Amino acid sequence: MIYTSEYDESYRNGPAIPVVELKIIPIGGNIGATITAMVDSGADATILPRLFLENAGAEQVGRARMRWGNERGKVYDVYLAVIEIGPFQVHGIRILADREGREAILGRDALNQLVVTLNGLANMVEISQ
Repeated sequence: MIYTSEYDESYRNGPAIPVVELKIIPIGGNIGATITAMVDSGADATILPRLFLENAGAEQVGRARMRWGNERGKVYDVYLAVIEIGPFQVHGIRILADREGREAILGRDALNQLVVTLNGLANMVEISQ
């Protein structure tokens, strides 16, 4: 089985970017919330808006310091949840909560548990397990 998603062609006047719709499900739960996230194979971690994680019922499990590029480290609240993309679930992902931003990034912590094909010529993301 393969989940497919079209690239977002309206992203900040730049080239189209790979995105997927993902659902965050609390551990032991079945109801969650859905958000569109950028597929970023260069990001170590998944980062989602804090308010979204709280509304989805994800559990805060701690805090962590993360550094992006050459920036100085920043402390994030860490939430534990299941990530569902189409028919696939990735369990035990520690998601960083972005307090200020609204951008959603699906990082390698989740991507490395899936088979992800970025088909730029077709502007399509393909995911399987």
